Amino acid sequence: MTVTGGLPFAGGAGSNYMTHAVATMTGVLREDPGSVGLVSGVGMHMTKHVYAAYAIEPGPVGLPDEAAVQERVRAEHPAKVIRDQATGPVTVATYTVAHGRDGAPEWGLAVVDLPGGERAYARMTDADLLAEVEKVEWVGAEVELVAGENGQNLVKA
Repeated sequence: MTVTGGLPFAGGAGSNYMTHAVATMTGVLREDPGSVGLVSGVGMHMTKHVYAAYAIEPGPVGLPDEAAVQERVRAEHPAKVIRDQATGPVTVATYTVAHGRDGAPEWGLAVVDLPGGERAYARMTDADLLAEVEKVEWVGAEVELVAGENGQNLVKA
């Protein structure tokens, strides 16, 4: 079902980690002619995620129409304006919590949808709030933004 490769197992610098998975998959496919394999993993600083399908027999090659794909993405998910400052009720689109060296949450960042369709970034600093968002899914939650220091938007606990 899987082959060794990727950051947690073996590899080398840069994006070479997946070379080991590809080499192992080659051996697996040669032992089972007609089969196919999928290799997936990350490289560099966890910034590149790749997938590749392999088979012994070549399949048809067809490059995607990149312009058409991009146009479809833009039509289905138009870009949202990011507002620097906002207050009032908002909906959490996504968020993350940053931890210190001791493993404790230090602060969080939320991307929120404003009632008019714009978006804003908001900081989370309250310890109880940080604990809550790590226990309960907050994407889609209705929250309140208040003005913080230096023009920061803060999620109100």
